[in-house]
Amino acid sequence: MFSFNLIDSKWIPCILPGGERKELSIIETFERAKEIQEIFDPSPLVTVAIHRLLLAVLHRNFGPSNEAEWAKLWNSGKGDWDMAKLTAYLDKWHSRFDLFDEKFPFYQCASLTSTGIHKSEPISIGNLLHESAIYLGKATLFDHDTDDVILSISPAKAARLLLAFQCFVLGGYAGLSKPRLKGEESAKAAPLTKGATCLMRGRNLVESLMLNLCAYNREDEEPFHIEKDDKPTWEKDEETKPEDRNLNGYFDLLTWQSRRIKFLAEVDGTGRLTIRNVLIRKGNQFPDSYSLKGKEPMLTFLKAKQGNDPWPPLKFQEEKSVWRDSLILFQSVEDKNARPKILDWINDLVEGNFLPASAVYNMDLVGLISDQASILLWRHERLPLPLKYLEVKNENLLGKLR
Repeated sequence: MFSFNLIDSKWIPCILPGGERKELSIIETFERAKEIQEIFDPSPLVTVAIHRLLLAVLHRNFGPSNEAEWAKLWNSGKGDWDMAKLTAYLDKWHSRFDLFDEKFPFYQCASLTSTGIHKSEPISIGNLLHESAIYLGKATLFDHDTDDVILSISPAKAARLLLAFQCFVLGGYAGLSKPRLKGEESAKAAPLTKGATCLMRGRNLVESLMLNLCAYNREDEEPFHIEKDDKPTWEKDEETKPEDRNLNGYFDLLTWQSRRIKFLAEVDGTGRLTIRNVLIRKGNQFPDSYSLKGKEPMLTFLKAKQGNDPWPPLKFQEEKSVWRDSLILFQSVEDKNARPKILDWINDLVEGNFLPASAVYNMDLVGLISDQASILLWRHERLPLPLKYLEVKNENLLGKLR
């Protein structure tokens, strides 16, 4: 039996003081968060996806239910988390973080099979790499791997790709294993695929995670309405189904399973554990009339003049830098645009005197630009965000920015 547990195994790409790059496990990342400058992967999609996983773990253990609870975490060494509590939680769900667990493989479906009556056709692991020519059959301009090439990756890289794929996979039929069953001929895009995802950055990983750790409170419906059964996917005993459904809450959103996936691991000629093939089938998706406005805190939304979604997310444009939309990013205008909810949360912290209005943090904007089933490029921009610009009443600054 194979094993690669994300809690103990090294897979998260971190930049340490002096620019040293090192892969760490989940528990090591939390333990060393103060010295880690940032999590950074060559794929910005991976970077965002890892942050969302870590945020789900922090929210599950520490809330915070309001600004005062957040400030208590921030002021105790800027995120001096209770490691005993974190360790106990991760120990409880330890087996669910194993990529190859027999019953609950992490972010996958154990019931998918490449043999037997209900078998699916294995496809190349390259179908999980957005930058690979194998992904959706793209032209071999920058990458010359094709389905004829036997691509092999390590479990550490597979874990990173798995997270990014569930957050950013394109819609359509490509990349799905055959045979395609009735109702599973195609699948919708993942929650972050069509927008420019906002990730706040601090001076180190602790600050970055804390700045993105908004309030989680069922009674106050923060960050939005939360059902009683809202939980991260690794706490669920039932497998992901190929179905349209609404969100149960923020944990559900942070760990949304856009596809049902199963890695087919093997040992190569050198004795190393590797992954060449994968099974991919339709997973969860939102109903046609469902909007993420007011729910997804990392996206900016614009009022649409037409189309199925009345509030689509702000997306990247191929020949336009996102800083030109900085006014839209920093300021909400009723019935026109809504800035990321995470910025509303940070502004609440400023108004409550938990963060100084004079502070300046960085905002990362990450996303894809696609044309139907083709990815044209991915983009990662970083803007300075003086918190003064978040004040609704600060017309002087906003006027100058305009």
